[in-house]
Amino acid sequence: MNQNQTRNPGPSLDPNYNAPVSGPPPWGNYNGPPVPPEPQYSRVEAIARSYGTGIVFRRWAATMIDLVTFVGILFTMLSFNNPYLAPVFIGFLLLYHLLLEGFTGYTVGKFIVRMMEGRRDCLSP
Repeated sequence: MNQNQTRNPGPSLDPNYNAPVSGPPPWGNYNGPPVPPEPQYSRVEAIARSYGTGIVFRRWAATMIDLVTFVGILFTMLSFNNPYLAPVFIGFLLLYHLLLEGFTGYTVGKFIVRMMEGRRDCLSP
């Protein structure tokens, strides 16, 4: 390398030196990758996100209470030792959710843990 040459010509040494311009890389300052926009959620997703993780425990507890109710009714029917009560129990199992949630909005387990089924057209904005 010749002593008359410099490694990094600056504005005072190079008359053709241009100051950095602003704009996208590689010309301007780089501030990192672009930030993605916030995701857009539907009303149902926004409501579901507002509940948090406690809803999982409450749903599980309501299911377990309903299961205990079924087992209690089954053992009560089995204690009568009547073979004709089996279709009654099966009919009860099939209509349990349909009738209770259809007319009242909750089952026995959901009533105890204070959960109520809502209609889709009645969601709050």
